[in-house]
Amino acid sequence: HFSLPYNTSMGLNIRRIDMQMRSMCFTSYGLILKRVIFSDGMLNYLTNTSNVASAPNQNLARETLELYTVGLNNFTETDVDQASLLLTGLFKGWDTPAAQQNAARWGGVYPCIDSSTHYYGRVRICGLNYANGPNDPAVRTSLDSWLQRMANHPATAANVVNALCRRFVSDDPPPSLVNALVSTYLANHSAITPVLTQLFNSQEFLDSAGTKLRRPNEYFLAMYAAGAPQLSINLSTLYEVPMGDTL
Repeated sequence: HFSLPYNTSMGLNIRRIDMQMRSMCFTSYGLILKRVIFSDGMLNYLTNTSNVASAPNQNLARETLELYTVGLNNFTETDVDQASLLLTGLFKGWDTPAAQQNAARWGGVYPCIDSSTHYYGRVRICGLNYANGPNDPAVRTSLDSWLQRMANHPATAANVVNALCRRFVSDDPPPSLVNALVSTYLANHSAITPVLTQLFNSQEFLDSAGTKLRRPNEYFLAMYAAGAPQLSINLSTLYEVPMGDTL
């Protein structure tokens, strides 16, 4: 669901996200969303390091709304502008004392704020207001509230559930299954385990046995594991190191 490039300069950042994602995959989408958005890799990849109050950069805000949460037709350009302001001044937050103290709430990454480049003041995103100030703790509260609300939005639920159903059931999943899983997602505040439990116990999943194909890279790696361990592989050419082209 999340995309990051693999290259030598970002490899460590991606590796960190990969390890965190593996430990968080059965928590909630809200927590995973925060963990990725505030990571070094995503802040760098989507150029939020140049997002400052005097010249807002929309990249991270737009991708968060369009790709990672509510999707197209569920936000406006004004929402993108306002979300960009909320995200101004954020920078790397790895391994800080605050990150350690707030690991449960922020998924191990605590958003660090450059007060000289952050925009302070009320913003309105997708019909909801966020104080975004007057100080950094209040900004973090607004960031937390915004991403939690986006993670628990019905449109986000539909996007996440459709992705899971396409992965495990069918490229064109039955609407009845999707609707049932969306209800479970929302009732459990974006928790992943109840959704997967219901999905894997559904008749639609059982009936899909033998109908889904492995992805090309999965075929290749399975062949390698089964019978060709002497092969020398540059996994970066597969765009699968270590997290993959999509999570």
